[in-house]
This record gives sequence, structure tokens and C-alpha cells, in this order.
Amino acid sequence: MQLNRFLSPERPSPRKAISYLYISWPCVNGKIYEVHKSTDLLAPWPGSPITNNMPADVSGTNRLRDVNALNNGAAFYHVEVHQ
Repeated sequence: MQLNRFLSPERPSPRKAISYLYISWPCVNGKIYEVHKSTDLLAPWPGSPITNNMPADVSGTNRLRDVNALNNGAAFYHVEVHQ
């Protein structure tokens, strides 16, 4: 039996590090959403807005990609609903 037949000649490439996070929440048609982010729960809310005037998705679930989520340690999110 030839063992090299079962071994891969190439090493698998390392997985790409993920530097973003998806935040999702249930939404209501006709409402507008604003998402704030803070790295400190003791800081006054709302934290820095990462989006505003985001309409509700027709699927019933809004989804937001925070591209800086994993770069600065722990983060806390606050979603506001506007009419």
C-alpha cells in the first residue's frame, strides 16, 4: 500500500482571521433603527453611532456588519427604534 497516495502534498492554507461581527435583531416594517456602540458600560449611552436611519428589513430581521467589532476588545450595542 502506498501511503503517499493518502497524504496531501500541499499544506492547507491558514484560515483568514475574521475582523467583523454581524449584529441582528427582530424589526418591524415601517420603523427606522439606529445602532450605537460603546466599549465601556460605565460611559454615558448612547455610545458612538455605527448606523442611523436604517429601515426595517422585509425579512423581519435586521442585520448589521460591524467591521471594527473584533479590533478593540469587548463591545456593547444599543439598538434604538424610531418611527
